[in-house]
Amino acid sequence: MIKPTILVLLLSNLVLCANAAEQIELKSVSIMGKENLELRFSLTKEKFLSTPHWDGKGNLPLALDKAIEIARAEVARKNPAKEFSVDEIELIKKSDAEEFRWYYKIQFDGDIPKKDERVYVLLDGSIVEPDITKKK
Repeated sequence: MIKPTILVLLLSNLVLCANAAEQIELKSVSIMGKENLELRFSLTKEKFLSTPHWDGKGNLPLALDKAIEIARAEVARKNPAKEFSVDEIELIKKSDAEEFRWYYKIQFDGDIPKKDERVYVLLDGSIVEPDITKKK
């Protein structure tokens, strides 16, 4: 028989492991037509909370020009020798139950597939890669 103390420790470890893998969804996008894809941009809560905090005062931890440079390099990596330009930029505030963080959404226009048009850049300079599924 398992003692209650050991059972509580086992259950609390299970809860900690489950929370560590919790996902924060930034955006889910459907691309209709011949591609018919679902793009889900998400990251772990741990990664989300590890990005720099910004309270709206002072300079952003990642300047806009640097975020554009990172996003442009990502689109170029996936689409070498294609022409594209920045079409739209958003600075978005996202919160979970505990805290909030900011990130950039940088949208491109041009000779690239729709699935590569948007790049989400966190304030630590990392990119959120989409999980892509084919819709039926």
